[in-house]
Amino acid sequence: MVIGITGGSGAGKSVACKYLCARGGSVINCDKVYASLVDTPSSLTKMLSKEFGPEILKADGSLDRKTLSSIVFGSESKEPLKRLNAITHPAVIAEVNRLITEGLKNNIPYFLVDAPQLFEAGADSICDCTVYVTADKEKRCERIVARDSISNQSAMQRISSQLSDDFFFSRCDYTILNNGTEDELAEKCFKLLDLLEIHDNGNDI
Repeated sequence: MVIGITGGSGAGKSVACKYLCARGGSVINCDKVYASLVDTPSSLTKMLSKEFGPEILKADGSLDRKTLSSIVFGSESKEPLKRLNAITHPAVIAEVNRLITEGLKNNIPYFLVDAPQLFEAGADSICDCTVYVTADKEKRCERIVARDSISNQSAMQRISSQLSDDFFFSRCDYTILNNGTEDELAEKCFKLLDLLEIHDNGNDI
């Protein structure tokens, strides 16, 4: 089984993944997958260089993220971002599929695909079900401030720039509301695993 996990900043998605994989599952973090594809020279870095220019690469052929970011987000047009996503999203999904295939060889019973842009990237298409982890804006803001040492205003701006709850409520199969303690989150995660018939093997954290 492949379970897609998504959620905005400060929702507690990473902690939820820790508990959701407690019965023998494996987490595939799409941000880390992307990093693995661009932090060394690869077919993806070559494609990006062809699209955005050789100046986006470092001397060793890996991606200079700051330079690429300045090109993509420094434009008033959304076209560069569309071009970036059109190149990177398929590459990330292909690598996720490869990791799942490798995991199956090692008898991993289920996988969590941790993807903030699960639907935008089309990664939901490789998932058997999808889960939205969320929390009230105030709680998310509190967590972001504590984690990133930024102001309340900056944290709320970050939250406001992300997609609304309604976007995910209408698309995800399940929702985990994470307003409480970590123990309460763990209990909700284990209940979801029970619902998905991913049974306890004695390894619940």
